Amino acid sequence: RMNPLYGVNVKALLQEIHDDLIDEASGAVASYIPELAKVDPNMLGMAIMSCEGKLYSVGDHSTPFSIQSIAKPFLYAFGISYNGIEMMQEKIGVEPSGVAFNSEKMDPNGR
Repeated sequence: RMNPLYGVNVKALLQEIHDDLIDEASGAVASYIPELAKVDPNMLGMAIMSCEGKLYSVGDHSTPFSIQSIAKPFLYAFGISYNGIEMMQEKIGVEPSGVAFNSEKMDPNGR
């Protein structure tokens, strides 16, 4: 199986992306979430780990931060690998609910 990173200078590519984005100042931290309201908006870090365990990182990558909702796709992928796609679609579903992202409402099927 071909390594998709073969011949790619991943560190240099991450650094180039970092350098392109470091001066981006649009937007604001999510002040309605206390943990995110504390975040320094000037921080930017990136890290990628290969399947072989090689870590590539640039910027403020070693600064701890709250992952909040970005955890959802990782947990969903874990659920699929552990339970299978059919069970995840049955229990969780994949369609937008039409309610706020932090709603505690469930649909009539208990999802």
